[in-house]
Amino acid sequence: MAVLSSLYNRGDVTAQHTVGGIVGSYTGGDVSQLSAVYSTGKVTSTNDNAISPSTGALVGRMYSGQIYGAYALEGTADALYTLGQKSSSSTMQLVSKTYFKAESWFKGDDFFTEQTNLAENFAKDPGTLNDGYPVLNFQLEDILNAAKADAVAELVAYKDLNKDYSGLSKDAATKVKSDAVTAIAAAESVEQVNSLLEQAKKDLDAIPNDPNYGLQLGALKAKLAEAKELEAKGDALYTTDSWNSFSATITGVEYLLETGFGTQEKVDTYLGYLTSNMDGLTYRAADYSAVDEALSKVPADLSGYTDESVAALRSVIDAVDRTKNITEQAAVDKMARDILSAVAGLEKTGALD
Repeated sequence: MAVLSSLYNRGDVTAQHTVGGIVGSYTGGDVSQLSAVYSTGKVTSTNDNAISPSTGALVGRMYSGQIYGAYALEGTADALYTLGQKSSSSTMQLVSKTYFKAESWFKGDDFFTEQTNLAENFAKDPGTLNDGYPVLNFQLEDILNAAKADAVAELVAYKDLNKDYSGLSKDAATKVKSDAVTAIAAAESVEQVNSLLEQAKKDLDAIPNDPNYGLQLGALKAKLAEAKELEAKGDALYTTDSWNSFSATITGVEYLLETGFGTQEKVDTYLGYLTSNMDGLTYRAADYSAVDEALSKVPADLSGYTDESVAALRSVIDAVDRTKNITEQAAVDKMARDILSAVAGLEKTGALD
């Protein structure tokens, strides 16, 4: 079976006679078919026979064969086809599903839904190829490939990964671009390519230049604020080692907030470091120099004093607690005063009078 199929004509056609938008004279035979075609060009005969015209929007003169699923733009000719005298060997002149249609029909969805043979062979014009009229599928391949190449080039140039992003935001932006390129390569239409490109741009715009993008930093920042408040009060109360560890942890956290932690696990680890080093701050020992000075005033020989006054002195000496820290300095200073007071209260025995 010979089939003339999957083609269209958009140009005007002018001839003396036997003139058609697709073919002039059609003698296809009983097993031949003209199918899935359309013509929008104006068809004109300069010397047609008014009694026996041979001008058709699709076929000028059909002698035999079949026309199925063929369409022409309204107003391009008076008839879709004209019939000629059947030959002795070919008797079939079968025409079905063949009509004049309006421009809106060709440019809308009806073109593709009315006949499956049209949907299988034609595609919507992307808007730059055929003035909105359907195009053959193969025509879109070059257009689609060019659109893909342009979209990928535009996406690569959109947002500089090294300048506009850092750390985890750069990783996220890189993934957006990579996934979009893969999706664009698999797209089946120019519309889909354009949609994927615009969505990728929106996704890139939504990613801030944040090296810690996507990480949960709330608890760490709250603890850091607490640590900074404590740091501002100074190191006067704390041992050098514990303060240095605490201060170094603050510096490390601030650096990583600026440059990026990389993972949530590292954020949580540094939250633990900061908490531990805050809790581990150790107070300096209290100053016992006043106590030692007071103890130096105690007489070496207490045998010449009354038992009661010596007992009072020994009581305050025994009460000296050398575990106090700097926050308990007042208690230590009182120990010194108590010793001095007890020394001053020593009473001599009668033998010393």
